[in-house]
Amino acid sequence: MAKKKKNVEWETSNCLFRIKTLLSQLKGVEMQIAEYVLENSHEVMGIPITELAEKTKSSESTIVRFCRKLGYTGYQEFKVKLASSLSTLQELPSSDWSFQDDLTNIKRKIVQANINAIKETDGVLSETEIKKAVDAINKARKVDLYGVGASGLAALDLQQKLERIGILAYAYIDTHQQLVSASLLTPQDVAIGISYSGSTKDTISALAKAKENNATTIAITQYAHSPILKHADIKLFLSAKERALRVGAITSLIAQLTVIDILYVSILVSRGEKIIGVLAKSQSATTERKL
Repeated sequence: MAKKKKNVEWETSNCLFRIKTLLSQLKGVEMQIAEYVLENSHEVMGIPITELAEKTKSSESTIVRFCRKLGYTGYQEFKVKLASSLSTLQELPSSDWSFQDDLTNIKRKIVQANINAIKETDGVLSETEIKKAVDAINKARKVDLYGVGASGLAALDLQQKLERIGILAYAYIDTHQQLVSASLLTPQDVAIGISYSGSTKDTISALAKAKENNATTIAITQYAHSPILKHADIKLFLSAKERALRVGAITSLIAQLTVIDILYVSILVSRGEKIIGVLAKSQSATTERKL
């Protein structure tokens, strides 16, 4: 008899966060179930699985499968966790923009979208995993950073931050450079792969290569069961909602930078006040370049 697979990736008890961040992984009937639950959360708490199946034009087995994908044993545990989430989470204001919006609404909705992303990221980012990442980076000989597109910009941001406190860090946004560097890593090194979707082939390949060489691997990715997690020793999750037809990284980049800032400041604090001298020295190096 096959062993039951543990849902070790879920670090939050907030059911609504789990559903929202799993949306990009769902299709067909499972997507219908997720959307119905999000739109009718209070109603779902009080109805049996047969009624939910009827309302979502699905089946009881599909709903159970959906619940397990969220990390729950079944429908009853799902309803308990949903009720708990509704009692503790104040629904965030809508931030969905449309082509009919005027400038005032666009401004309000984009600001709200970024606020929502930061708040939801706070709900899914594990302090235990942050501590593991801080410890690994503090002990590392060097830190490799992999990312493409907007995630590459996040990698560059983390590189310049780590360099300011004397940590040897390199951000690679070219696929070949990522693989070459990853192939030369050792157990004394750390590799960080940044990917909102967690399914970017280039970033996954580089992180997998780093893991093959026994480097400590860290993934910064959307809070879902994404392919990159297979190659990550440490998982730093974020939560952000992008449109189905993406117009560019908006909330996802804000969420990534939030995780990076939390990680960076945690490293600073872990090193104590002795780091002030290092910061002063690195800051003075560029002072003369300012008007």
